[in-house]
Amino acid sequence: MPASAPTPSLTTADITLAALYASRAMADDIELRLADDGFDDLRFADRALLQHLLAGPVGIGPLSVLLAITQQATSKAIADLELRGYVYRQEDPKDARVRLVRLTSRGYDVIAADRLHRDALERELRERVGPRRVDAARKTLLEIVATLGAETPTRGRRIRPPG
Repeated sequence: MPASAPTPSLTTADITLAALYASRAMADDIELRLADDGFDDLRFADRALLQHLLAGPVGIGPLSVLLAITQQATSKAIADLELRGYVYRQEDPKDARVRLVRLTSRGYDVIAADRLHRDALERELRERVGPRRVDAARKTLLEIVATLGAETPTRGRRIRPPG
């Protein structure tokens, strides 16, 4: 019988795991807050997709490029979000073959709530951990993003959400 893997220690986690654990813990915290607001049916990936619709309606093809997934996967995600009332599809007035995806008022509401909760979480972390440490952590993480050449995908919100 193989030996069981040792229990990972938070004090000895390497930088990749520490960043992952912190990111996941913050994302989970935001999801719980959103659930308390009545948005208990959204995952991180759903919220990432909705962000791409803030600037206005987007077709499935361009949206799939932004999300770096297939058009089929994008269509499935949109159909699911539409059933839950976050988006709706409409015909493109310039091309009847194209369906544009738009946010509904519920879609805008969850994005606003998401922003409020992220701001609140940051304020709480500043109180608990200290403003200097929070600022230093942000600066360090953003420097790592730049060092690894991920600034462009980050600015375009083309970061793959956690599985």
